[in-house]
Amino acid sequence: MASWNSLPPEIRRMVFQTCVFRSPFPKASSLATVSREWQDFFERSTFKDLALDNGDLYAFASAIKSNVTRLGYIRTLRLRINLTLYSRRLQYKAESATDVTQNNRIFTQAMAVLLKVLSLWSGDYGGIELELDARSPSDCRYFNLVYELHDDFLFRHQEEDELFDALKRFYRKRHEIIKRFLGIRPGFRHRFLNLIWNLNYGSTHRLSGEHLKLKPSLIKRGWAYSQVVRNLPATPIMKGLVIRRVAPRLIALESLGKIMRESFMALESFSYST
Repeated sequence: MASWNSLPPEIRRMVFQTCVFRSPFPKASSLATVSREWQDFFERSTFKDLALDNGDLYAFASAIKSNVTRLGYIRTLRLRINLTLYSRRLQYKAESATDVTQNNRIFTQAMAVLLKVLSLWSGDYGGIELELDARSPSDCRYFNLVYELHDDFLFRHQEEDELFDALKRFYRKRHEIIKRFLGIRPGFRHRFLNLIWNLNYGSTHRLSGEHLKLKPSLIKRGWAYSQVVRNLPATPIMKGLVIRRVAPRLIALESLGKIMRESFMALESFSYST
């Protein structure tokens, strides 16, 4: 029986591609542990399109630091920054000064770790498109009729020919779920729309919140990434930035400008889109 290494490279690649096509992401990830050759192939697949939240950033940093080549595999990096939780009692009230400070600290810490990791790349190839989103996990819970807040909304940047059909399917699905949940019968469309408005758009103080700001003063100097927020590193691997219009928490213009000017200096595209 022929050994694996005796097979022609073309045959080995066909085996790899078959595994990727038939395997869900976790299994493809585990296949990367078989050998160095398998690792090189499957990590190109598993790292190509990453979806993280700020709680994943330290593990992401560790994975990249152990093998910086992995940065070159990434094409799309979707980062969701989860902000401070709030209770139903505070649903329609503006954020307190304490909440604003804590959210700015969370945002600043997340960006510090991300920028430090992205700055490790020094290769001549590769290019990452970053999709950035910030919200409180409580937003979806208390504004559940704002469909775009749900995790199954199209946070992923899709091809134009796929996006329209995907949006139709998403809104049709969400509309039916809410109708069943509220017991809305045919012929009650006007009442249904009024209910959505009153429950979800009557007040947006909490949902929109304060614009997020980079605040180095909120970061203790002993923290591992404290110097990053005080002197933003260059990240030439960053080629595209996408910020969704539906993201409830926006980044303050002065902070976004600072990031783009000092870190994203090689940016080729910026999209503020659906």
